[in-house]
Amino acid sequence: MQKLLITGASGFLGWNIARYIEKHHKDDWHIIGSYQHNPVNLTNVEAIQIDLTNTTALNTVFSQHKPDAVIHAAAASKPAFCEQHPQTAYAINVFSSLKIAELCKKASIPLIFTSTDLVFDGTNAPYKETDPTSAVSVYGKQKVEAEKGILELYSDALICRMPLMFGDAPAHANLFFSFVLNSLKAGKELKLFCDDIRVPVSGQVASQGLLHVLGKASGILHMGGDEQVTRYDFGLKIVEAFGFQNADIKPISMDDVDFLAHPSKDVAMDCGKARALGFHPPSLATQLNSLKYLVSK
Repeated sequence: MQKLLITGASGFLGWNIARYIEKHHKDDWHIIGSYQHNPVNLTNVEAIQIDLTNTTALNTVFSQHKPDAVIHAAAASKPAFCEQHPQTAYAINVFSSLKIAELCKKASIPLIFTSTDLVFDGTNAPYKETDPTSAVSVYGKQKVEAEKGILELYSDALICRMPLMFGDAPAHANLFFSFVLNSLKAGKELKLFCDDIRVPVSGQVASQGLLHVLGKASGILHMGGDEQVTRYDFGLKIVEAFGFQNADIKPISMDDVDFLAHPSKDVAMDCGKARALGFHPPSLATQLNSLKYLVSK
């Protein structure tokens, strides 16, 4: 059985990858899951607590556990936090990512670095992998720097730019989807943006896609869905799929809100390259229907 190191295994994406492997590939991968603050409460994960910005500790993880592949999902991913604490965010988003790339190159093992659609400014969508980056937030700019640095260090690495994601999540995760679902369950009014366009996928579908392309590609890959929706559109789809009655959702514009982190409006990605590799996400309706159990969770 091969060893897969998942960094950020207690975060939304890392947690979903580990759960997907337990359900579909438990005989293929032994998971080593790193976390820093929130423990990994999954039975199929060999959890290790580590500060990824500690070079010595990171070297030790690779020398002791000898992973056969790495999915680097750990990140300081909240744009507002990155604006307020750029140096702290840089240490995890850039410095540790480059170190992990060095170690993967040394071991000649596959590496997936999960990036973001926010490497674009939202003025020229849909974006292809070959389009120039144009990040406007600290978070987006740090991801751009990490992408470039990783590929310069290790050309066999794969950068997977992820879209807005949704689905089941660990209790500590702060997710747009969870906010919407909890608000609907409580009968609260929701005001959602009608001018930010994304190509969302569920955490489960994203995990399936990442496992599918692991070791099969290098360079940059866009891993979004096929449907371009705003958060307002997405909220309406949740209402329809989950059967909420009398939901109160109102559209608002991003222009009416003062953001700490400069927003990118339309960051829809062209994902044709991923489709050619065999990553075909189901429709949003199908993905949402598979999550109906969360209404009673």
